[in-house]
Amino acid sequence: MKLILLVVASFEVPKTAQAAIQQADVVAANVLADITGTTTERKFQYQDLGSMLSLGGPNAAVLAPKDDTALGPVFSTLLDTTRVGLDLADGILTQLTKSPAGEKTGIGPLVENLGLSLGGYGLGVDTESAPGTLSGTLSGAARRAIYSLRMPTNRQRARSAVLGALSTAAALSKEIADQIDKSNEGKRNI
Repeated sequence: MKLILLVVASFEVPKTAQAAIQQADVVAANVLADITGTTTERKFQYQDLGSMLSLGGPNAAVLAPKDDTALGPVFSTLLDTTRVGLDLADGILTQLTKSPAGEKTGIGPLVENLGLSLGGYGLGVDTESAPGTLSGTLSGAARRAIYSLRMPTNRQRARSAVLGALSTAAALSKEIADQIDKSNEGKRNI
């Protein structure tokens, strides 16, 4: 068998797992074509699918691909529309937690101090300078779900989904427990 090389100009393709996965698909198809004697050779062309990153704890950000890509305008518009809706929901949640019932139960300050949000409220993500960005607690759950879906087998997908849900629940529980301890410690010092 002859040696097959895939040469990709590094300045055109970002050094990310997303690019490597796309390159691997092309290399595998070309190796298979060479082994079977097929003359069909695929050329690699990177397609930006956006990015996801953790913002600590259960929060994350999802960024749409750049607008100069085929999917950029679609994903950017979708994420911006979703962000506006979730920001409105955050506003309603904030009003409810600051209501007399929210203040009486202590839920209001707890939610506010944890930085939990549906649409990125208070997480320091500037959506004006980064359109097509969605952040918050739901983005963290979405990030974990997307990683689960990328697993190669159903068994791995299920395991990853369960572990992601447990990890998110554990992170939320820890942040809530830490905040309650901090609040109780402040009351003891008064």
